[in-house]
Amino acid sequence: MKKLLVTGAAGFIGSNMVKYLLENTEDLIVGVDTFENGDNNRKFIEDLSSNNTRFTFLEESFTQTNLSEIHVVFHFAATPRVSYSVEEPLITNENNITNTLILLQNCVDSKVKRFVFSSSSSVYGDVENFPTDEGEPTDPISPYALQKLTMEKYCKLYSELYNLDTVSLRYFNVYGPNQYADNAYATVICAWIKGYINNKPIRLDGTGEQSRDFSYVEDVCQANYLVGSYSKNLSGEVYNVAHNRNTDLNTLLELIQGMSTNKDLPITKEPFRVGDVFKTHANINKIKELNFTPKIHIKEGVELTYKWYNSILN
Repeated sequence: MKKLLVTGAAGFIGSNMVKYLLENTEDLIVGVDTFENGDNNRKFIEDLSSNNTRFTFLEESFTQTNLSEIHVVFHFAATPRVSYSVEEPLITNENNITNTLILLQNCVDSKVKRFVFSSSSSVYGDVENFPTDEGEPTDPISPYALQKLTMEKYCKLYSELYNLDTVSLRYFNVYGPNQYADNAYATVICAWIKGYINNKPIRLDGTGEQSRDFSYVEDVCQANYLVGSYSKNLSGEVYNVAHNRNTDLNTLLELIQGMSTNKDLPITKEPFRVGDVFKTHANINKIKELNFTPKIHIKEGVELTYKWYNSILN
């Protein structure tokens, strides 16, 4: 039995990861979070803790967590959102680089076996080659993206210099349960779902021709588990995590609209958001070699997310 640490355990992906590990392993799980990015999932994570003897939750900074018995660290905690990093590059740099570097060093000092870093497809910038593989040149167009890329390079360096096995996962547009519309990581999916459920106007940034490779959160958890438990050293490798399907926002809007009883909500059009790329579409052949297979198609994933959000609001 191993002991696994999940940072950002009360966040969107982190809370789903704790649930996934409890359901798919026999390992001991430690979750840490400060609720700095909101406490929407506080009850969810506290219920998991009270109902599972294998899970311990600590409300503290991940830089302070005792790692002496930890085998694998899944690092989800971050100060998120592209637009916020544009407004506050120093604040986001503190957590996304400085504090994460402290965690890396603590892993070395405590002889942690593997460090799984949550990176982002935003490191590629506004690319022209699709589907995009890991060999595509990186060109961050926001501080957030640059911070993620910097930590990828630190992870690789720590594998080479300090014998800490690391791996970085570049997520593409993750969505699903436990992602609230007011959360910093929120995609348009949950924002639009909430709008249709509450009969509120829908905001569309840009033309709607922008497209995304949307990744259901359970598939992202599967990818983390696979690399976290992989038997060979990964030595700082980088993997795309996505569904390998491309959906434009206009199509997505029609899909969500079709699930709602409020078919004719007004749509407010706004300019393109600063720092956003126009298209994402991942090549995931590399992580498929580790037996990763995305299971949730966009239509099914949106339906599951709609049902979850509807249960929360009603």
